[in-house]
Amino acid sequence: MFSKNTLSGNIQLDSDEFIQQISHTAEIVVRKYVTRKAVPAREQEDVAMIVLEKFIRQKEKIMGAFQGKSSFNTYCVAVLNRMVCEVIRKENRHWYSVVENEQSHPKETFSLDYETEKSLVLKNEIIRYEQALLFFNGTAAKVTLFLKYYFGLLPTAEDYQLYGSIHSQQLRQILTTHQKMAKGDAFERMAQAVNLVEGKDVKGDAVRMWLNKQMEILLARLNSSGGSLHTSESLGILCEMSAMNQQTTPN
Repeated sequence: MFSKNTLSGNIQLDSDEFIQQISHTAEIVVRKYVTRKAVPAREQEDVAMIVLEKFIRQKEKIMGAFQGKSSFNTYCVAVLNRMVCEVIRKENRHWYSVVENEQSHPKETFSLDYETEKSLVLKNEIIRYEQALLFFNGTAAKVTLFLKYYFGLLPTAEDYQLYGSIHSQQLRQILTTHQKMAKGDAFERMAQAVNLVEGKDVKGDAVRMWLNKQMEILLARLNSSGGSLHTSESLGILCEMSAMNQQTTPN
């Protein structure tokens, strides 16, 4: 997909050829999300343009982070996947509000059947995510709580109770929102939670490695059928949407 000069490291970041290659790769990546119904077909060109512009703006930083552990093409695809997931996270609610407006005007060409199908696909992915969490058995409550905290979401009282039991109130105090907190500090908070509930003496790095491993296992389960290609970014979206469902579903 990329030229020999690009693959060998002689990357001309401002060349027309390089920009065309990134643009082509962005279109392929976005098309996969459209096929999976995560991006509306009508938004395909706009999303591709958004991620291309983001890539070009950040190209120096992106190239500086390339360590050659994988092919340059694989690295770019991973970066573009992350960017598409960021767009989905930001625009998903707006896309749905547009759909609602369009559905109130029958003369518009937008297909209700298409949106119904997309909604079903999203609901199915959320169900698969929640079912995959259950396979953690005894650690399911811990994984669920820590994932919500990691992705900056608000755990429920039940989340604290299921993991913290008699320590649930203290646990809630420790795991306050960390949306403005550095990741390292967030992991230190999680370590405090583990030490409280499990009577251990672990540090933030140990919790970080443990949670990364659980995320790898969860992604492997979600992608095992071959019908999905989830990343840590789309995992965050599923976690957020699952949390939203819990907040809107009556007990």
